[in-house]
Amino acid sequence: MLLGYQFMPPAELFIIQYVQLKVPLAEIIAKPGRKTICDACKEEIINGREMEHAGLILCRTCAGEGYYQVKTDSATMMTSRCPR
Repeated sequence: MLLGYQFMPPAELFIIQYVQLKVPLAEIIAKPGRKTICDACKEEIINGREMEHAGLILCRTCAGEGYYQVKTDSATMMTSRCPR
């Protein structure tokens, strides 16, 4: 995977979306150095943001409590691939 990522164009690796935080930034970066893996989506969860639900360790998004939302107003509705 690491070798593949070195040769893939960024436009194939990233999607850019404008978001707005639902909680203060201090709540998101509250416990530096702590990390685990979400049992549902397998993404790494950092800074102690994991939640336990029905015996599973979940990221906030999989637990239904995401800390951001995609902006949908007309000025920021543009969802684009990384230009590089």
